Amino acid sequence: MSLFAWDTTYSVGIPHIDEQHEKLVSYINKLHQAMLRDEEDNVTGKILNELTAYIKNHFAGEDDLMVKSGFSDHDVTTRHQYERHKMEHAEFTRKISDMIRKHYESKEYISVDLLTYLVEWLLNHIASIDKQYASFIKNKR
Repeated sequence: MSLFAWDTTYSVGIPHIDEQHEKLVSYINKLHQAMLRDEEDNVTGKILNELTAYIKNHFAGEDDLMVKSGFSDHDVTTRHQYERHKMEHAEFTRKISDMIRKHYESKEYISVDLLTYLVEWLLNHIASIDKQYASFIKNKR
């Protein structure tokens, strides 16, 4: 059973971004399944490493999209939203890195806290932050 089921209410309306978000959901579900099965550290570690690399690429792609679309410097409002977006990505990356480091240091299985944080952050970020730049980009088309 999946922890987090993707559906169209999470869509930002930009197909390649939606596909990336759906892939992030699949990583969260892989971690959840590994936790339920008490997978060994090398299995969860591989998933965590893949998730971390995917997140970094996704964030870089979003940043590039916001810059190329003009969202990052269109006006004071979008400039502020762009800076907030980047700050949220940096904070998320820092927090996830800290949680993963603690996982490796303690040799504990994936914690419910990590999974909860991933799901809640992704849902809130898509709904409140990603939809802002997506709306701007869709209106420019």
